[in-house]
Amino acid sequence: KQNSKGYAMKLMKSDTTKILEEARSIQKKFSPFITLPEKIEPNPKKGLLSGIVISVKDNICTKGIQTTAGSRILQNYTPPFNATCVERILDAGGVILGKTAMDEFGFGTFSVNCAYGIPKNPLDISRSCGGSSGGASCLTASADFPHIALAESTGGSISCPAAFTGTVGLTPTYGLVSRWGLIDYANSLDKIGCIGKSVYDV
Repeated sequence: KQNSKGYAMKLMKSDTTKILEEARSIQKKFSPFITLPEKIEPNPKKGLLSGIVISVKDNICTKGIQTTAGSRILQNYTPPFNATCVERILDAGGVILGKTAMDEFGFGTFSVNCAYGIPKNPLDISRSCGGSSGGASCLTASADFPHIALAESTGGSISCPAAFTGTVGLTPTYGLVSRWGLIDYANSLDKIGCIGKSVYDV
């Protein structure tokens, strides 16, 4: 079992090709993704997140990567811009891995309402990953590579899936993280946060 500091040191030595191969393997077993690109490029920018891959919940806009909010209504919608939080991740050296499964437009607590497939709990595939950020928690629990999931919560959609999968979720105070580029469920309640393997990573 790795301690938090050891895991963080591993984050700096990411191999994007191997990570993408492992992500595809995880997708076949547990279905955490809605969209997984053909390739991911290392980010030349240096910063706090250098070498770390970040998955993004599918209601947060990503330039050039399909963003559906878990709904067929938005199938093939490719934003021409990044959400502010995604732009800040890229500025800090992070690498965007793919878009994770969620209940359609965030309506749900178990991630069973996703139009593109239901993520399976890596601890027990017969059980739910929680929701609506179920894909984010599924990937975090199953990935061995350095990873942090960008997620979003309206009324428990980060803490619930983190609890269901034995991961760590952080739901920031409303308004602390910019919601520009988020496909809202409830504008006066939505918070963008993250899910990681440990408190240190989060």
